[in-house]
Amino acid sequence: MNESRKYVRDIAVTGVGTAAVRLRQLILLPVLARLLGAADYGVWTQLVAAVGLLAAIAGALSSASTRFVADRREGTREAGRVVTGTAIPAILASVVLALALFASSGPLAASVLRVPSLSSLVRLAALAAVGTTGAGVAKALFRGRSRFGIYNLLTIVTEYGELLLVVLAVAFGHGLTGAIIALLAARTASAAGSLLFAGRRIGAARPKLNEVRTFLAYSLPLMPQQVLLWAIHLSDRYIIGYHWGSARVGEYSAAYSVSAIVTLVAVPLLVVVFPVISRLWDSGDRAGARKYTEQTLRYLILIAVPLALGLSSVSREVLRL
Repeated sequence: MNESRKYVRDIAVTGVGTAAVRLRQLILLPVLARLLGAADYGVWTQLVAAVGLLAAIAGALSSASTRFVADRREGTREAGRVVTGTAIPAILASVVLALALFASSGPLAASVLRVPSLSSLVRLAALAAVGTTGAGVAKALFRGRSRFGIYNLLTIVTEYGELLLVVLAVAFGHGLTGAIIALLAARTASAAGSLLFAGRRIGAARPKLNEVRTFLAYSLPLMPQQVLLWAIHLSDRYIIGYHWGSARVGEYSAAYSVSAIVTLVAVPLLVVVFPVISRLWDSGDRAGARKYTEQTLRYLILIAVPLALGLSSVSREVLRL
């Protein structure tokens, strides 16, 4: 009973955090769309999508962070080795990917964004991916420890800190360039602060090579999945931009952002259930792991489907607003 109550409480806390993040996205949407215009807003969404791809590939190690820190006691060397053994490879991987994007920024700006002069913004966006990865690993560590209060606090602070910096940069007339610089600054600061906090709370120790191999063996097969998920959710922006220009990307991305309200239901459940299932699986309680999986999927469908239908019925009015 106590475990079930804690599970429900964690979902409720994460639901509040998810709602706050979605609200932040809905605040940023009209501000950037109006101040930048549809074309620059379209470029913004394409650059942020590129950051998301690099961070998703390198951040596959965050799954190992959640998975392997779940049964380690905080403050021990074992927990500390998970912190460093997942954070360091993830950041190194994001640096390599960022350098690759940095080197190809000119052709990408010309062929994908269709604006050769924006190559410098592609480079800045590539660097922002490193910060995104670092912050993601830190949050995954607290997720694995079921510290959902800290997990959601870090999420809200980083998201609204980024919102503040980006909006101020654009409001003071620095345009798209200022917005990307603000994005880079915010994500670098959130990565540094989150990882330092994780090291102090959970621990930090020199990782063992065999443990790092285990983390990589678990995470590397997840990288293609991350690429496929990115392709499903974000690659269409580049197709639209290539054929119809950045302004149409801005219009499409606005609609997509509104539809993301449906994830208010899914994210809290999925964030909370993964570490619970991991602990049950490791302890040999396969029946318990199956039960949580089945119940999560059942409730997700029962709530998300009516919400999606309701949102569809008012979609035109919401988008106009």
